Amino acid sequence: LGHSGGAYITTLYTERYPASVQSLLLISPWGVLEPAPQPSKEELSEVMATRPSPGFLARMSVQLWEWNLTPQTAMRMLGPWAKDVAQGAVNRRFAGAMDDDERK
Repeated sequence: LGHSGGAYITTLYTERYPASVQSLLLISPWGVLEPAPQPSKEELSEVMATRPSPGFLARMSVQLWEWNLTPQTAMRMLGPWAKDVAQGAVNRRFAGAMDDDERK
């Protein structure tokens, strides 16, 4: 999975180490010049038939995205509390990688 500038990096990695990557999903890619060819409906059906059905959170995420409600929208709606929520998420995500000064 690659998003924005990360899509460029994951594409480079995939090109360099194709045997290490089973599939590649690029979301809003930056620096990728040409879009990947779209799979046919038959190919998509075949892939979907081999995967487990998505859980509630995945289905809800897709529905919210279709309603144009993104994680950034949620942060904007938090107003003055957005910074604290974002900081808490970063601290939890990278707890082992930061010292006390970096967490502030």
